[in-house]
Amino acid sequence: MITKNINNIAQALEGLVTGALEGVVPPEILQKGRRGLNFALDLLQPHVLAMGLRVAKLSRAHVEVVVPDKERNLDSRGLIQDGVVMTSAIEACRFLWDQNRPEGPFTMELEHFQMDLLKPFRGELRIRIELPELVREASYTELETSQKSQHELQAQVFDQSEILLAQIRVGVRLSLVPAIAWS
Repeated sequence: MITKNINNIAQALEGLVTGALEGVVPPEILQKGRRGLNFALDLLQPHVLAMGLRVAKLSRAHVEVVVPDKERNLDSRGLIQDGVVMTSAIEACRFLWDQNRPEGPFTMELEHFQMDLLKPFRGELRIRIELPELVREASYTELETSQKSQHELQAQVFDQSEILLAQIRVGVRLSLVPAIAWS
């Protein structure tokens, strides 16, 4: 089993992303490290759309997204790129939390990401994530008391034959943005 840790990749790429976005994104945002990286990734949404990511199932408890094996998602060996799978898993988490959005202004930031690759990514893939009710309710309680919550979601990647190809752990930080007090 090959383990990949996105934290190391994110730290290495943060300088590249920062350099590429200078002049496009305000410097005060880029200086905020992880928040700047999340902001930069939000700018890349058109790329996510171009991947052809489709939502097959979506409810308050789970999400399933389909990653097509179109040419732009493939590497030189004809396998779906690891980065496409990572991005798809992060987007699936966003879709799931959008379904479970608490009251008020709300943000979700990526804390960490780890993928355990079991088999190569061949053909169309399905990424499934479940948000257990206990985790959801605990997050709501933490958000009410401290305006922040951290948790980890488990994603599984399957091929067309329902063979498990990878397991992914996505750590996220949820925050309620305080409203401006009017006097």
